[in-house]
Amino acid sequence: MAQPIAFERRIAQMANTAFSEEGLAGRRAGMAQLRGSVDSAVRQGGGSREGAAEALDKMLASGAIKTGDAMRLLPVLQKFATASGASSADLSDIAIRGIQQGFFKPEQVEQALDKALVAGQMGGFELKDMARWLPQMMANAAGMKSMGGYERILASAQASAVTAGTKDQAGNNLVNLLQKLNSQDSAQDFKKLGIDLSGTLAKARENGTLPLDAFVQLIDTQVVGKDKKFLALTARAAQAQG
Repeated sequence: MAQPIAFERRIAQMANTAFSEEGLAGRRAGMAQLRGSVDSAVRQGGGSREGAAEALDKMLASGAIKTGDAMRLLPVLQKFATASGASSADLSDIAIRGIQQGFFKPEQVEQALDKALVAGQMGGFELKDMARWLPQMMANAAGMKSMGGYERILASAQASAVTAGTKDQAGNNLVNLLQKLNSQDSAQDFKKLGIDLSGTLAKARENGTLPLDAFVQLIDTQVVGKDKKFLALTARAAQAQG
């Protein structure tokens, strides 16, 4: 009996959150509505009632997604969880963070998850792996708050997986890089080279270049691009055979 009791308790807690301004009768009616939403999502997208309830609970508790939007998105999350092997609760974190950070709107969540699924299939850093890291990546991607910036993060995650030992290491490496974009350490390092990092990244945004791309360009041109050993090796590599 423990599992169904826990499920009903979660539904009751969600009703208290989603229908807090309603009276007792309104919250009871809300429980029936939420329970129906969970059951319908599982029928449409697969998975378990408990997993769907956890995902719905996260969306409602976040404050970033309205009750109607959360119930509408739940079948989408269940579908992508079934297709990718990720948990719908983890996918709800992507939806929540993406909406909170301004990468996409609630009506674009399905499109955003579809992009992540395809990126993982093409690059190897699959959605079930990204589900743990995308929320952190988006939280640290200052100046990239758009669908284009989100796509850039997905592409960078795939590239990071090529040079890392594990998927978690790849995710951590990219999070660290994104943090460097706006860190005081990076600003001081570039200042020693006579470069205003924040000003340069802001100007790049005005010209339609994402901060991550501008940062990499600065490294290429102002750091390794001025290193004599690196330039010599680059010239050798260009002429190398086999």
